[in-house]
Amino acid sequence: MEDDMDAEQLGVATALERTVELERRLRQAIHDTHAVTSDFDTAAETADAERDALLAVNDQLELLEHKLRSYSGLAAHEYDEKTVVLSQLDELRRDLITISYDSLG
Repeated sequence: MEDDMDAEQLGVATALERTVELERRLRQAIHDTHAVTSDFDTAAETADAERDALLAVNDQLELLEHKLRSYSGLAAHEYDEKTVVLSQLDELRRDLITISYDSLG
């Protein structure tokens, strides 16, 4: 049982680490698209659309990070709460995929 909890906490910590890294990279990409300047309206509109798409994905990642932190704060015996948060995490994951595909695909 102890090994299961250690593996679970390691999985949550790894997911958090990856989410935070993705957020960092997205913030850099957002900054880079915002810095684009051009005399052509089309190029500026494209940069704005790309920036908006990246912001939408970043918002979803922040929600995912918040839920992961909520999950990691739950005690081992809080099975019902963990089940609810896991369901919410799965929904956020699906939403992130949809938003990424719709915005950036």
